[in-house]
Amino acid sequence: MKRFLIITALFFAMSSTFSQTPLDTAVNFEIKDTNGNTIELFDLLDQDYIVIIDFFRTDCGYCNIYAPDFQASYEDFGCNSSNVFFMSIDEGHTNEEVIAFEEEHNMTLPAASGLEGNGNSAFEAFQILGTPTYVVIAPDKEILEQQIWPPETDSINNALLEAGGIMASCLTGTDETEKTKDHIIYPNPLTSNSFSINQSQIREQIDRIEIRSITGKLVHTQKYRQKISVNHLTNGMYFVILFTDDKMIRKEKIAIRK
Repeated sequence: MKRFLIITALFFAMSSTFSQTPLDTAVNFEIKDTNGNTIELFDLLDQDYIVIIDFFRTDCGYCNIYAPDFQASYEDFGCNSSNVFFMSIDEGHTNEEVIAFEEEHNMTLPAASGLEGNGNSAFEAFQILGTPTYVVIAPDKEILEQQIWPPETDSINNALLEAGGIMASCLTGTDETEKTKDHIIYPNPLTSNSFSINQSQIREQIDRIEIRSITGKLVHTQKYRQKISVNHLTNGMYFVILFTDDKMIRKEKIAIRK
């Protein structure tokens, strides 16, 4: 009996280790995270994001063990402000249970529950065989990693770097520009339909700008001009990201209150 239990335990351990999706090409799905934000996979890929998904269950042992590693990697790649988008998708649980899971592990990345966030449908679409399963998807919809194991921070980071991911600092409530009071965007908060950028405070020449929502979604991009029109954007918090030769050189948060 004891030998049977040991063999059974090893079987389940190996099942978790090698569980993955059998797909080579991504299929689309739409989920709603626990904050009420709608996330569509193909929308992210069309914006040239590399997408990494943690398919998990709140009651899965390995999921609990490796959750902090996934969060650490999320922070290493800029908390969805770079070209990598992280999300966690649960199977079989409620928003309340997923929120409790994230709070227990100090996780801040977007997470969708199975029952209320449409996570169950995403599991079915990707034919997930077990949890946790860590999937990396290229912008052309090719699945580059069907499973990362062990899903430690270094393993996840290496997989994303090989996929072309760019490490960056997170854009939090107080970013580096706010700490130094060295703002380059004015006025902020913005109460009209345009803002200006002070190029003189940056050593590099700005080539283009991106504006992303608080969840990392690209909402505007254009070549650099001193004055930027945002009359198509609604009120809220956004990140303005400046580039030169496709290199990110500056990030600043802006509030739009028209």
